[in-house]
Amino acid sequence: MSTIAYCRARGIEPLTDSTNASEQFLRNRLRTGVLPALLRENPRLVEDVTAAMTLLRDQQAFVRAEVDRRWDEIAGPAGSLRRDVLVAWPMALASEAIRLAAERIVGPPSPLEHRHVSQLLAAAGACGPRRLHLPGGLEAVVDDGHLRIQRRRPASTPPAPVVLAVPGTVRFGPWTLRAERRTARDVRRSSGPRHVWVRSGGPFLVRSRRPGDRYRPFGGPGSVMLQDALVNWKTPREERDFVPVVVEGEAIVWLVGGRVAGDQAVAEGDEATWIEAHRDA
Repeated sequence: MSTIAYCRARGIEPLTDSTNASEQFLRNRLRTGVLPALLRENPRLVEDVTAAMTLLRDQQAFVRAEVDRRWDEIAGPAGSLRRDVLVAWPMALASEAIRLAAERIVGPPSPLEHRHVSQLLAAAGACGPRRLHLPGGLEAVVDDGHLRIQRRRPASTPPAPVVLAVPGTVRFGPWTLRAERRTARDVRRSSGPRHVWVRSGGPFLVRSRRPGDRYRPFGGPGSVMLQDALVNWKTPREERDFVPVVVEGEAIVWLVGGRVAGDQAVAEGDEATWIEAHRDA
């Protein structure tokens, strides 16, 4: 029974929205053109779609229950998800775990669409740290073996430059950087996006990027613009001024997240400076 028939059977005069007759709106074109054509092809369309939706809801409920049952397997610190488990789980379970993590912050239903979940699954299986913008005021941080969904922090003023002594520890916005002098050991394996060996003994200046900044990373074909590097890493625009740039004099020694400058590379057994950077949640 249609809404109009239901109202008239009960002596109610329904109100009619004039836009319901306009072909300008997609909903009307679907209702007056597409649905009648589909019903002509399949008179049982409504029953078939209802049955399919019921099956999908049942399957969704089963997957959610299975994720709840196995939550301890995937749960990391501070509400994060373990990247190794996300990659190992069947896609249905991993996708549902990501949606559930978002719901635990903003409530159901999850604001994440299929494309967002796919991006997060790809980031969980990729190398290096990532930060991704999500709908609903959320962001995802992929780092140190975990994927964490959290509320997006509002943009603020970039941190002021700070001097990093050797040895020493400094705060730069959400980052903590620590440096110490030691004999280089296992250089190739221990170097990474968040920790490097540096030939110089410092002290260093830690600052935000500046217009025209560029450096020559170790192993690269030439110099690169810091702006280009941050874009290639898919660093959100409002986060780029918060990525620490370690400099000595006017020379860039290291852009955190990338490789050390080529002229700062060290060999096994060299006396070198170990710099590591950690970002808070």
